[in-house]
Amino acid sequence: MTDLRDRPQRRSETAAVWLLVLVAVAIRLSYLLAVTRRPGFKWIDPDRYATLGSVLANGDGGWRWTLDAVLYLKHVKAPLYPVILSLFALLPAPYPFSAAVGQAVAQGLAVCCW
Repeated sequence: MTDLRDRPQRRSETAAVWLLVLVAVAIRLSYLLAVTRRPGFKWIDPDRYATLGSVLANGDGGWRWTLDAVLYLKHVKAPLYPVILSLFALLPAPYPFSAAVGQAVAQGLAVCCW
C-alpha cells in the first residue's frame, strides 16, 4: 500500500512527465510546420508508403484491401504501416500531412515510455 506522503511527489513526477511529452510533441509539430511551409517543399516517399496508403483508402467505394498495397517492385512489404497510413488518408485533413502530424504525436508520446 502506498504511503499518503508519497502522493504529492507522484503528482509532481506525473506532471513533469506530461510536461516533457507536451514539449516533445510541440517541438516535433513546430519543426513539421516550419519544414512544410518552406517554398518548394515536396514530400519524399522513396518506399511508396504514402502511395500505398492512398491505394488502400481510395479503393472502389472507399477503403478496400488490395494486394497492390503491399507490392513494391518484386518484393512484398509488411502491410501494417500502409494500413495505418490509409486511415489518415481517409480523414478530411490533407494527406500525407495528417499522417506526419500523427507520427509526430506518436513519437512525442513515446518520450514518456523511454
